[in-house]
Amino acid sequence: MTPEAGAAAPWQPEGVSAIDRYVTALDRRLVGPGRLKRDVLTEARDSLIDAAAAYEDAGIDPADAQRRAVDDFGSVARIAPAYQAEVAATYGQRLAGLVTVLLVIGALLGDRMWQGAPWIGVEPPEGYVLAARALNWAGYLGLATAAIGFLVLRWRARWGASSEVVRAVGYATAAALGTVLVLGGAVYVSTVAMYPSALTWPPMVVGGIVLSAAVGYLGWGATRCVVAVRATT
Repeated sequence: MTPEAGAAAPWQPEGVSAIDRYVTALDRRLVGPGRLKRDVLTEARDSLIDAAAAYEDAGIDPADAQRRAVDDFGSVARIAPAYQAEVAATYGQRLAGLVTVLLVIGALLGDRMWQGAPWIGVEPPEGYVLAARALNWAGYLGLATAAIGFLVLRWRARWGASSEVVRAVGYATAAALGTVLVLGGAVYVSTVAMYPSALTWPPMVVGGIVLSAAVGYLGWGATRCVVAVRATT
């Protein structure tokens, strides 16, 4: 039975517009940072409002115009994957760019932490040297991976990054970052264990606090990025 003009549809509570109901349902399906979700939800809402306005201009009742606009837009289940891929791609691009910048800063800061230290000149164990070299190479690899990922997602954004591209960049960036974090933490802990004076060496103390904060933030961001990427499947 067709509802009377202006009456709420069975799935639409009284007083809630069809567009609001639709955008709320879409919001619940998307995974990612609130700010990025708001951007795509605003985009969807604007499209629906424009479509409803066109129907109203054609003389259709406002409530019915909104329902028709929603029907034309497609079900939430059908369009949510595309919006989720957009959220994940944007977040992945920003994370890759941030990782690139912070890895460069971390490398520069790391050099300063050891300059003039009282233990300079003391021959470290071979295992420590190997770990430090591995950290350097991991840093180069992480920097290259993050920079390439940023450029790929930025380039693909012109045509809309596919879920496969988003997943590949997201996982590669997270893996490279994780490797750097593990090796960096191991080298730092080993330094303190071998040279207890490192705990009172100001550059090591300040650098350790700054790098720990950066590591925590990037780790948190990488986790959220992977969650958003997984939601595209």
